[in-house]
Amino acid sequence: MEMQWWIPLLQRYWRQFEFWLPSLLIGLGTASSLSPPIHNYPGAWKVLRRRMGPVPRMTDYLVGTLGLTIFGRYRCHNPPTYER
Repeated sequence: MEMQWWIPLLQRYWRQFEFWLPSLLIGLGTASSLSPPIHNYPGAWKVLRRRMGPVPRMTDYLVGTLGLTIFGRYRCHNPPTYER
């Protein structure tokens, strides 16, 4: 019963993953041969986990290689850009 408050948060995370998945797959397609099934979100998640490992390892790869996360573009800790 104490953990019930996590359910809405986890559902929001899942909806954001589903929303972002097509864009994530485009980014991954340019960097690797990984092509999870886009029509089957749980299946896509299983492929990502099997090929990339646990979420921290997956995040390290996505952010370091593509500037992406499983929820959207990574926008933290980017070096400042200056116009000349």
